[in-house]
Amino acid sequence: MAAMLFVAMLIPACGGSNRPKDTSPIFVFAAASLREVIEDTARAFEKKHAKQGYEVVGNFAGSNALAQQIRSTTRADIFISASEAWMDDVESAGRIVPESRRNILRNRLVVIVATGSELVIDDPSDLATAPIRHLSIGDPRAVPAGIYAKEWLESISHEGGTLWDSVQERIVPGTSVRAALGLVEADRRIAGIVYATDAEASDRVEVLYEVPHDQGPEIRYTAALVRDGRAPAAAREFLDFLTTSPRAQILFLYHGFDYGDDLELLPLHGYLSTLPIDNDE
Repeated sequence: MAAMLFVAMLIPACGGSNRPKDTSPIFVFAAASLREVIEDTARAFEKKHAKQGYEVVGNFAGSNALAQQIRSTTRADIFISASEAWMDDVESAGRIVPESRRNILRNRLVVIVATGSELVIDDPSDLATAPIRHLSIGDPRAVPAGIYAKEWLESISHEGGTLWDSVQERIVPGTSVRAALGLVEADRRIAGIVYATDAEASDRVEVLYEVPHDQGPEIRYTAALVRDGRAPAAAREFLDFLTTSPRAQILFLYHGFDYGDDLELLPLHGYLSTLPIDNDE
């Protein structure tokens, strides 16, 4: 099975690939919260297209950081943002192919603590008086998960103000949602607000409270081809795979994501009885 390469920053393609010489790797700039699901869908895509020798390279970070990178590089082929606003930013700079843009996934917020913590959160307002040292979220000035967390906290009235007013002095902003998750994993005195899928991906945290869909912000992941990418044809195939393949849809469900507005939902009854990663399409 072809290996999925992850990069923290931009790196040149490695040699030794079986792909045709005229086929560049597909560079996917994706929100940090998508790391596992993009890894799995990339492996499935590479296996399906083994004859073509396609290779998917992932660059994962906060959507704000990725948007800034895309504005200044021609390496990216696909951008998948956890925020429509950051996709708007890249589009306004003329860096995406507008007709390729689509909303593919949804997520939701949860309150988490390290496994083994004795903290109890029965109601969001409990965060104001909880015996915690810090509340870890993505940077609310730029990181989508942090922006969503702040929006949710501001929507809850508390003692003549908002819950945000009551907890903001204990907020520790992270450079990405995974950075916020990492702080919670490392210290039982810290609670956090992250995406449900991030909590599900970690065996070192537990969920104390899940924000109901009708009480939280609308969290959409939007994807698009990046203009002037190195592998436009292959990138379009991978983006289509994400939105039209039964295998990809099973993997989205497996990792806890909800479907987005523009995902072409397909009958999945033939796939539901098998493990998603090992099932051949």
